Amino acid sequence: MRTAFVAAGAGAGLLASVLAANPASAEPRTQYYYASATVTVDTTRWDTPACPGGKRQFFTAKDANGVDIAYTYSNNKITCVTVAFKPRTLDRDCDFYFYVPKGHATANVRLRFATDRGIGDGTLINENPTDGWEYVRTARNVTDVWFTDANGQDSGQIGWGMDSVHGIKQVCRV
Repeated sequence: MRTAFVAAGAGAGLLASVLAANPASAEPRTQYYYASATVTVDTTRWDTPACPGGKRQFFTAKDANGVDIAYTYSNNKITCVTVAFKPRTLDRDCDFYFYVPKGHATANVRLRFATDRGIGDGTLINENPTDGWEYVRTARNVTDVWFTDANGQDSGQIGWGMDSVHGIKQVCRV
């Protein structure tokens, strides 16, 4: 049995801005959407060797940029924590970016995308050498984005943004 603990607003973020192109310009307009994180902890594994730490499977903090974040620890092949985002489902190509915290982010994250065509194998981001918005991929009709702490590593911190504009950023041309 899995019990969800919502640590930040769930669902698609609000339209942050629409940049109108100059009518004389050939550049398209761009829309920005943000999706915040929902964190789910597998309660069947609390305080077991698979998920040490009891109910505290993830932690909240501010990163060095002052952004509200959360982080957990790499757990090799066993999922204790799932972090999910609900982007806008749009029938046009959008670029997706993931916020990598400055601090508490030293491991790999495999972001998986569900679309109207199924679930892809995921995109791997090494958080250790970077921070801020990291490009993930271009996709259309994305319904869900998520990752888990089962990242194939035995150590490291997996970090993510927790507020309404530091989770997943979706940049779409109109």
